[in-house]
Amino acid sequence: MFSIIKWSLSPLLITIALIVYVVKIKSIRKDLKIGTKYFIISKIDSKANEKYGTYSSGNYLANGSSNRMCLIFDEYKYYCSNDEYLNFNIGDKINAYVAPLSKIVLSIDKP
Repeated sequence: MFSIIKWSLSPLLITIALIVYVVKIKSIRKDLKIGTKYFIISKIDSKANEKYGTYSSGNYLANGSSNRMCLIFDEYKYYCSNDEYLNFNIGDKINAYVAPLSKIVLSIDKP
């Protein structure tokens, strides 16, 4: 009984992951096909410094984890380099270009 569950669980999880991937790629392809982008004038709501890599996989003894900086404005999260992270402050006005369907931030700059 357990072996049936074990062998049916793997294809199910792979199928779910594939569906999520295809849906996300579908919106990105539509963005590329229509070729439009939104221009947003906003201000930075907050800044975050997130850990990602090996630690996020649950293996806390392994090396390889690093920090990822992001700027958060409106409903968007923009992952940036350390220089950009230090260049922008909370409350700064920004100009941003956003892909309309996938909600990916293409670029930001100060006006």
